[in-house]
Amino acid sequence: MAMSPNSSAANLQNLSITGSGNSRGGSFRKLKITGEGRVDGDVGCEQFRSTGSALIHGALQSQDFRSYGSVTVEEGVKCEKIRVLGQGEFGGDVSADNMTVYGEARIKGRLSGEQVKWVGQLHVGGNCEAEKVIVRGTAQAGGILSGFKTEIKLYGPSKVNEIGGGIVRIKRSFRSIIRSLLGRESVDMLTAEVIEGDHVVLENTTADIVRGKNVYIGPGCHIRLVEYTHKFQQSRSSKVIESVKV
Repeated sequence: MAMSPNSSAANLQNLSITGSGNSRGGSFRKLKITGEGRVDGDVGCEQFRSTGSALIHGALQSQDFRSYGSVTVEEGVKCEKIRVLGQGEFGGDVSADNMTVYGEARIKGRLSGEQVKWVGQLHVGGNCEAEKVIVRGTAQAGGILSGFKTEIKLYGPSKVNEIGGGIVRIKRSFRSIIRSLLGRESVDMLTAEVIEGDHVVLENTTADIVRGKNVYIGPGCHIRLVEYTHKFQQSRSSKVIESVKV
């Protein structure tokens, strides 16, 4: 829900919920929840701030969305900036120019934007598409995870149907390196059907097909087929069943 085209921020009221309370949806200049707050209906606002626990029974559109604690939006979200420290649940699609999450967030629909930075657990039911995707933790996506630059540092088991982009880097965490040096199997692994990019660097990755201009298969990988057009390198500790220059 967008703010009324005939209303300016100066004409809109602020909504503040402190302690425990609820309100109807609508258009606001600032929406602030401190404690436990519930909004019944779609929300359009210039700024959204939540510290504690927030529940939106509807969709939300805002220029600046920030949550510290727990937030649930039952339908879609469209913002310029999203920042979540804690937990987030989003029942529809999420669109943001810039999205930063420290903690865990689940998106039932798809995620799209310019830049996505995730430190913790990323769960996207559909596609995750952005110019730049940076993940430090675990990634779960039911569709395609794509960006001009995609970087994932693994801190747990991750699963993505397909990864694509200009630059794709999947790297081991420090604890994975230590486990490898001690001769122990790492649990920090990414599994994908297809990984494709211009420049692909993989560690601790299991994939059916990897395609790229330049492909480096680092330690801890198991790949059925690598297709490359320029350069291919493989670590001795990884297994590639077949590699083909195309």
